[in-house]
Amino acid sequence: MRLIDPIPVRPRAMPPVIPTRTNQGVDARADAPTATISVMNVYNTDQPFPPGTRIKYLRVVQQILKENPQMGSPMTGYQNENMPKIPLGVVPVEEDGSAYFEAPVERQLIFQALDENYMAVQSMRSVAFVHPGEQLTCLGCHEGAEKAPTKPLAPLAMKRQASKLRPEIGPIEPVTYYRTVKPIFDATCVPCHKKESRGPADMDYGKMAPYAFWFAGGMSRTTMLPIHGGSRSIPGRVGARASKLGQTLMAPGHKGKVSAEDLHRIIVWLDCNSLRLGAFTDEDKQMQGQLVWPKLDVDPANPQGLEKPVRATARP
Repeated sequence: MRLIDPIPVRPRAMPPVIPTRTNQGVDARADAPTATISVMNVYNTDQPFPPGTRIKYLRVVQQILKENPQMGSPMTGYQNENMPKIPLGVVPVEEDGSAYFEAPVERQLIFQALDENYMAVQSMRSVAFVHPGEQLTCLGCHEGAEKAPTKPLAPLAMKRQASKLRPEIGPIEPVTYYRTVKPIFDATCVPCHKKESRGPADMDYGKMAPYAFWFAGGMSRTTMLPIHGGSRSIPGRVGARASKLGQTLMAPGHKGKVSAEDLHRIIVWLDCNSLRLGAFTDEDKQMQGQLVWPKLDVDPANPQGLEKPVRATARP
């Protein structure tokens, strides 16, 4: 069990006061820089990317916090405790592996390193959180905790203005099977499969499990499943790249049968855990393809969660 309410048994020295590195509260300033995120070198990893891989983009994804205590109720994905996700946009990665972009604030974030096809090569299993005015910096992607920066010169991305998040597949909204990809499967894939008697003729969500990709979640003894488990991702073995569906769509036999726009939507769905639902409420509406916003940490008027103008709090 976790330790709760520890009681000190002897005095200790007071820790040093750490200067505030955010812009909020009574010290907030309207002229302070807005929050940003910078990555010094995405190739600085503890496990190398597949040989020849070039990272072209970073995808920023918001994970939605669970708002009820029941595990797997409702089932948002193929495993218990899969969290709904909102792709907030992509930003460029420079030739030296650096990236610098405006940060969504007060959101639970994960970052995905993408190749030229917008397919995730690596995906975070931990999360990041940025406060207003914070300048968050990462050395790399899953770099060793005891490593120092490997390049002494200023990264290319830091020599320009911070990139803006660019939406990938239309308006920013939660990823769901019924809204993001089911219309594509129904209109394009299923008729072709039936006509040619090849491929799954029934692409219902439950039937798509062998073709999809997801990380197991929760405490139901599934977190160490082969392929779908583990405490972290293995470069090249995540999302669309690792799924049977993604590999099939990128093979010569399927090239051109699905439009580039539809293929991109399927890739995002696979990279975002092949989710069924995008919120923990209104399941019936979501199954009808309607947009349902999560209740926590979401502002439909500002779906990217970018920082708004600061209003300083008056001192008492």
